[in-house]
Amino acid sequence: MKGDALLDDKIEYLKNLYEEENDRQKIVEGKCAQIISNSGIFLSLIGLLITILFNTRDAMHPIIKIILAISITLIIVLYIISMINGLQGINPFKYYYARGSSDTAEKFTDITKFKEERVGDYLFCIKRNHELNTQKLEFLGKARTAFVRGIYMTGGLTFILMCYLTFFYITAPSKPQQIEIISNDNKEQMKEISKSLSRIQLKTLDETDIKQIILLVDSLSKRNKGK
Repeated sequence: MKGDALLDDKIEYLKNLYEEENDRQKIVEGKCAQIISNSGIFLSLIGLLITILFNTRDAMHPIIKIILAISITLIIVLYIISMINGLQGINPFKYYYARGSSDTAEKFTDITKFKEERVGDYLFCIKRNHELNTQKLEFLGKARTAFVRGIYMTGGLTFILMCYLTFFYITAPSKPQQIEIISNDNKEQMKEISKSLSRIQLKTLDETDIKQIILLVDSLSKRNKGK
């Protein structure tokens, strides 16, 4: 009787440890999924920041452009590292947790031997699941470290940009529009058109005058194409 009572106490104790490992698994996987989600959000914000910087690139000093390019690249790399480690922590094909089997109940008919087998199963499952959860915690730690560094760099970059755009940003001067200068040949053509039009009474334009103007313009256009 004392032996059965001891086995019952062991089973109850090991059962609590087994459930703790199951809860630990859920917590670790939840944290990994949360870091992956947050990293994706911050990557979207970085994409928006890149768009804003692209629109103001002409007025920035080359050194500022280099610093921003390096900083943004490092931030993106940190978030990608965070997501990769987070995905490793929730990869369902990498971790095979130990569970009880119904064969154990069918295998034994003696209650004492059955309890002893349950104790052995609990010991094996707890050890196996603890090792897997520890591996996931290592990936979670790496993901969190990269994520926190990415947040610090994002906050610092945002503050620096805010100060720069507020106090040091100079709007780029508008580019002058190109004005085509009339060449000497075109000047002669314009004079010829002007003389032709002066011969025509604009107030009494008839069909013949309109045809004459059209033929004159057409001949000048062909002359330009020939040149």
